[in-house]
Amino acid sequence: MDSVLQNMKLFKEVYLEWYYRGEHESLIAFSNREFYNDRLVTLPSIDNRPRCCLVYLKGSRYKSGKRINEDEAKAVLKAIVELSNEGLSKTDTIMVVAMNVEQQDLIIRLLEKYIDESLSSDGAKEINLDSFLGFGKTDKIIPDVGETMVEIKLGRIGEPVRDPGVAGTINTMLEEGRLTVRNLETVQGSEADVVILSLTYGKDADTGRIDGRFFGPLNHEGSERRVNVLVSRARKRLIAISSIRSSDLAGLREIRNGVGALKRFLEYLENGCRLEKPEQEGQPESPFEESVILELEHTLKNEGLTGLEIVPQVGVGGYRIDIGIKKGDKYILGIECDGRTFHSHSSVRDRDYIRQKHLEKLGWKIYRIWSSEWWENRERVIKQVVDEIKKALNPESLRGQASSP
Repeated sequence: MDSVLQNMKLFKEVYLEWYYRGEHESLIAFSNREFYNDRLVTLPSIDNRPRCCLVYLKGSRYKSGKRINEDEAKAVLKAIVELSNEGLSKTDTIMVVAMNVEQQDLIIRLLEKYIDESLSSDGAKEINLDSFLGFGKTDKIIPDVGETMVEIKLGRIGEPVRDPGVAGTINTMLEEGRLTVRNLETVQGSEADVVILSLTYGKDADTGRIDGRFFGPLNHEGSERRVNVLVSRARKRLIAISSIRSSDLAGLREIRNGVGALKRFLEYLENGCRLEKPEQEGQPESPFEESVILELEHTLKNEGLTGLEIVPQVGVGGYRIDIGIKKGDKYILGIECDGRTFHSHSSVRDRDYIRQKHLEKLGWKIYRIWSSEWWENRERVIKQVVDEIKKALNPESLRGQASSP
């Protein structure tokens, strides 16, 4: 594989431009900065809650002789059970990625064991008396969306409840290929709605130390590309289960290639999955946008619409929405002006259609203001924008109006 990748250097480098896989910028921000020098153009996210997180298993150990991490494998199983309990849709997919074949096989064995034991319980859901009475309480593996790091002590990983219904769901997903377990060598070309990484490596179970040799293929030249593939497969959520923090790698004799990239990825997760401070927003790009913002501020105040924030140039990944209307931590409306951003790309009509459809898929409600209409009758345009804002603020009342005779 490495020789093929190296030979590809003989060909002219052609880079991807627009990124459409993930539903949130946080899922590609690290790869975009680390491997593409921010060349990928990503569309703005509708809220500021990152979709990637680090689940740190404090005290977990790596069995270097067997090349497995049993604690991480147990946490992965419990994470899959939790996701299944949360009500996955019939199209949602989960992909688990381990760092080697041995860890992959261990996770598969635990999954099969869970399914067999749960389905053989005559349809009765197991009741854990210790948990029911408050003893031996365990922690939830997967944090809420927006939480970027949780620390779980080993004694609180626990065993998932044997539930025939959940086991049946997991079994069906495996049979349909909607749940897969892969390793670092076989993940290329795959993607899923939810990706769970078992980073596998950790302090040795016998010596308590981390040896650079544990990381195997990540020590090879060019292995940073493997890390890029590993961390960029998720469409909706990325959950990294790890027995190490970035600081644990600082003592290695050499931190380069894939190991260096993995260390920086851990730092990214530990820093809240952000590469820029959340308060860093853009500035209006044209007098047209400035004029729209000033008129909006004035009209919203006169209308008594409070608690709204008008944010210019929303986004961090190349493409920005000209004006965002924000309520709390969520954007309720995006306003596109046919100014510099609109005219800066070739094949404007086709690109704009694809971009707008994807923005809507991400949850954005987009309203476009044409400069010709604005300079002709800005009062009418502002009224239309404010009406859209009111609709976004109170969709229930609008549905009632629509159903009225």
